Amino acid sequence: MNQCACGKTESPRWYKTGTLCNACYERDRKKRNADKRPTREPCIDCGSTSPGDRTHGRCNKCSYRSYYRQNPQAYKDRVAKRIKDKPEAYKQERRLITNRKRHRIKQAMSPDQYGEYMKLLWAMRASKMSDKEKEKRRQRSLNWHLDPSHKEDKIKNFRKAKEKRRARQHAVLCTLTRQDWLNLIELYEGCCAYCGKKCDNITQDHVIPISKGGPHTKQNVVPACQKCNRTKGVNPPPNGWVQKPVTF
Repeated sequence: MNQCACGKTESPRWYKTGTLCNACYERDRKKRNADKRPTREPCIDCGSTSPGDRTHGRCNKCSYRSYYRQNPQAYKDRVAKRIKDKPEAYKQERRLITNRKRHRIKQAMSPDQYGEYMKLLWAMRASKMSDKEKEKRRQRSLNWHLDPSHKEDKIKNFRKAKEKRRARQHAVLCTLTRQDWLNLIELYEGCCAYCGKKCDNITQDHVIPISKGGPHTKQNVVPACQKCNRTKGVNPPPNGWVQKPVTF
């Protein structure tokens, strides 16, 4: 049995001027095909060199987008067929696309800008809804909250989040006392540190989140309303915000 150039003697294959094993033959074939493959022109829309016939100078994805942009009824028919054939798969796809888009928008905006954006978005959606659709959504939300199985899930998720947060607090520096918290509320005159509005249900917000290594101390905790606390999340404070010096 002839020996391959790589030293193997298993399954030799004759190719042109010598013997090659299967692995060397496939490697050589792919290299030759890559050299013969013509270089693609960049897409005129996205600039990528992804596959496409380039009849109109576009890749496959941009060609589909251009076609459905010019033929909206064809796109509506395709979506209707998709909903009819696989409704659950369509819902999951749309939910995934929506979450990705929302995440990109949230990363590009400050917490205040994102809050205003979501307000305008929901106001626009509500203006397009009929009274029947609004009542249907309200009833569905009410049924979800009254369902005992969902209530148990919410309690379970809340407990898990609370345990996780408690474990994070034990892992970082934790010196905030009740008296320190009361002094912080008095320092900000019972108002939110971010929006400056007076609120009854004041909450503790960490300037540097605990999930990112921020300590649970009076220098890193400020009073905030529930809306600003939820909007800020794990993001840095709004641009231009200045924390009051803690002197007590």
